[in-house]
Amino acid sequence: MSISLGFRRVRCAGRSVSSVRTADPTRCLQQSSRRCLVMCLLQLWALLLDGCSSEVSEATRQLQNEDPNIRQQAARQLAESSADTSQSLPQLIESLGDADKSVRRMAARALGNLGPKAQAAVPALIKMLEDPEPENRLIAAYSLANIAPDNPAPVPVLSESA
Repeated sequence: MSISLGFRRVRCAGRSVSSVRTADPTRCLQQSSRRCLVMCLLQLWALLLDGCSSEVSEATRQLQNEDPNIRQQAARQLAESSADTSQSLPQLIESLGDADKSVRRMAARALGNLGPKAQAAVPALIKMLEDPEPENRLIAAYSLANIAPDNPAPVPVLSESA
């Protein structure tokens, strides 16, 4: 018995991912074999994960773009992604020094969302606590608190904003 696969749009990490092959759920449910249904769902899961991974890779690549608007979009996409963005760690740390304040802010947010996986970003985030933009300092402090909760560096910035 075979399961027909069709093309559908799938939402991945808050964005629509086109050209991800997904199983037609009504066909899956009509199959009499549980094994067939399980295989169909496993294929669907693998395809969805592959779509998320390539989305993160593309956003990571776009952090190096010359256009600040594209860098902003890429950093925002990584900050709002529900996928694991830890592969972007070096580029996100580098983006904390970007000339564009929005790129710096979104990069700090994305790093904070990684939590303890982003330990390598702690020195750069501590430096960002002196950013000329108050909002960036606050995001850096929140990110530091999420990555290294025992680090006292963000306390003055967080106290100042209270």
